Amino acid sequence: MPVACPVSLPNVVGDPYEDALQTMDDLGLTVVRVDEEVEDPDAAGTVLAMDPAPGEYLAPGSSVTLTVGVLAGGDEGDQAP
Repeated sequence: MPVACPVSLPNVVGDPYEDALQTMDDLGLTVVRVDEEVEDPDAAGTVLAMDPAPGEYLAPGSSVTLTVGVLAGGDEGDQAP
C-alpha cells in the first residue's frame, strides 16, 4: 500500500478564497474556513491568514485553516454619499 508523501503548504494569504480553496484541494488538503469581519472592500473574499504557516509539511488529508475577510456590518457604508 503506497504511503502518501507530505506536501509543502503554499502561501495563499492575499489570494481570493476560491483560488486558495482550489489550491488546497489540488494538494489533497481539507480547508476549514474562518470568517473575519473587515472594513476594506478589497479584503473581502481574500485569505487574511492561514494555519499552519506556509512552508509547513502536511500529509494529504490534513486540515488547513484559512481566515477569510468578510465585509463588516450590513447596509452601513454600502451606499454612496
